[in-house]
Amino acid sequence: MTDARANSGGGRAGDVASPNPSADEPRGRLLDLLVTVLVCLVVLAGLDLAFRTSTLRAVLDRENHYRLRAVEYAKLEGPPDVVFIGDSRTLHSLDPAAAEQALAEAGRPLSAYNLGLSGAPPMAQLALAGLALSREPPPRVVLLFLSPYMVSTRIEPTLSRESLHTLYSLRDLPWMVAAGARVEDILDVLTANLFRSLAYRGRLVRLVFERQWPGPPAEMGEKGFLALGRVPPWVQAERARSRANGYRTELSRPAAAVGREMLGYLDATLRRLREAGTAVAVVNTTSASALLEIYGPDSIYDEYLARVRAVCAAWGVPFHDHLRNPVTTDADFTDGDHMNGDGARKYTAFVVRDVILPLLGAEPAGGR
Repeated sequence: MTDARANSGGGRAGDVASPNPSADEPRGRLLDLLVTVLVCLVVLAGLDLAFRTSTLRAVLDRENHYRLRAVEYAKLEGPPDVVFIGDSRTLHSLDPAAAEQALAEAGRPLSAYNLGLSGAPPMAQLALAGLALSREPPPRVVLLFLSPYMVSTRIEPTLSRESLHTLYSLRDLPWMVAAGARVEDILDVLTANLFRSLAYRGRLVRLVFERQWPGPPAEMGEKGFLALGRVPPWVQAERARSRANGYRTELSRPAAAVGREMLGYLDATLRRLREAGTAVAVVNTTSASALLEIYGPDSIYDEYLARVRAVCAAWGVPFHDHLRNPVTTDADFTDGDHMNGDGARKYTAFVVRDVILPLLGAEPAGGR
C-alpha cells in the first residue's frame, strides 16, 4: 500500500515550492534606495537650475564685488590688452585710463583693465588670472600685485578663502591641483559649481533667518578702478597708524610665518599665464611711510620678499619692489596703503614706464 506521506520531503502531492524571499528583498531595497536618491538629485538639480536663472541670484551677484567682477568682465565689448590683478591696493592705485594714456604717448595704443579686489591673495589671483584668460584673445600683459600679509599664516581665513565660492569655476580645478590645494577646497569648488546654490548658502541663510536683505550693487568704478578722494594730512596719518597696527598682527614673528599655501597658488598662477603666452610681472605693492616700521627684522617681510623672488625666478618672471617708489608721497595716500585718485594716476604712469613697456619689448612670440 502506498502512502502519500512517503513522498520525499513529506510534502503533499500537488504542492508548489514557495520562492525564497531572502535573495530578492535586498535587491528590491537597493533599487528603492537608488530610485529615491535619483529622484532627490533630479529635484535638487531642478531647484538649482531655477536658482541659477532667478532674479534673486542676479541681485545677490550684484551686491558682491567678487561675483560682480566676473559678471562685468564677461560683458566687456572686447578683451583688454593689459590687466592688473591684486588686492584693494591695486583696486585703488592702478588707473586703466592713465595707463592707456601713458601707453599711447609711448606709441603703444593698448587697452587696460583693473581686476583688483579687496583682500585678494594668490588663491584669488589664480582664479582672476583664469578670468582674464577666459576672453579671446588673452591679454598681452598681466601684472600681479602682491602684499606681504597675503602669504602670512595669520591671514584672516574668510578673507583668504572668499574666492572659492565667488570666483572659481570648473576650468580652475586643474590649476588648483597644480597649486597643491587642499582636497576639501577642491571638493568645495566642485560641489559649488555642480550645485550653484551651494555657493550662496551662507548668504541665503542670512537672508532667510537674519533678514539681511540684498544690498545695493557693488561699485565697479571705471574699467574696474575705484578712485578715492583726497583727505587732510592728519586724517591720512591717523588712518595709516591704524592700518599699521592691524597689519602688525599678521606680519610680526613669532606668531606669524610665511605660509606655503599661497606661494603654491602664486606658482600656479605664473605657470598658467606663461603657458597662455602672456607676458607677466610681479610687483610688491606700495605703502605710505607709516607702514615701513612694521616691515622690520621682527616681521616676515624679508622672508616674504625672498620667497616671492624665488618663485618668480623659477618661471623667469621679473619682480619689481615698489614698496617705496620715486613718484608718490604720503600726500598721495588716503591711509597707509590706499592711494587717492591723483596718486593713482601718477603711480600708474610710473608702472607703465617701469614695468609694462619693458615687458612689451620682450613680449613672447605670437602676441597680438
